Amino acid sequence: MRTNLEQSSTAVHHASRRLRAVTAWELIAITLRYYRTLILLGYGVVSVVGALILAIVVVIDGREIRVVFLLATGLFVAGSMTIAILINTNESSERRLRLLLLLPTRRTTVYWARFLTPLLVHTFGIAIGLLLITIERLTGLAGPGSRSLHTLIYAASITGFYIYFPTLIPDLTLLWRGGRRPQAAGAAAAIAIGMIGLASLQLTGAWKSPAMAWLMPLPALACAAISLFTFHRRPSFAA
Repeated sequence: MRTNLEQSSTAVHHASRRLRAVTAWELIAITLRYYRTLILLGYGVVSVVGALILAIVVVIDGREIRVVFLLATGLFVAGSMTIAILINTNESSERRLRLLLLLPTRRTTVYWARFLTPLLVHTFGIAIGLLLITIERLTGLAGPGSRSLHTLIYAASITGFYIYFPTLIPDLTLLWRGGRRPQAAGAAAAIAIGMIGLASLQLTGAWKSPAMAWLMPLPALACAAISLFTFHRRPSFAA
């Protein structure tokens, strides 16, 4: 005879099958609403700090106001990275994932939502940086030879590379312990190559070149793809 728990689980499963499947974008919207306070607080703090820097620079030397745009751009990119890391870390916990899997949705959909949400949060910070750079250039504060855009690409690439790091390393460890050592070793090697590439671009100053600057996001995108790959193959979710 089946227990009450088994009967309840079966009933929930059949009921969820009759409901409309939740899409990845709906899961992303749910997640963003869940972290609404964190997102607003994070960007609020960054905005206040940026305003204080603007006030200080204007008081000290109003001619150096163009520095504010560069600092504010970096603040928003770094702030969005911090928020994205916090969201990614919590969303990657097995408890959170199993709660989401109770919804009428596929496991792959949950994985994609978990992957895209931090990326969208970080992209919002980058978009604010682009807006600040546009204002800087329209007002004539950029000056000749300005590298504001290259700096933004560089900062976005560096911060984007580390968004998935807090969960990527544990997932690689799980892959290794789960007997998938070639996959874990290959992913780790790809990450190491990306880190070496970013470090070489920084140390040699090659990121200042327009051609090289547009190649810098590639390691960050590769790291994000590897994170999706390793996360999707967690042994605890293989069943």
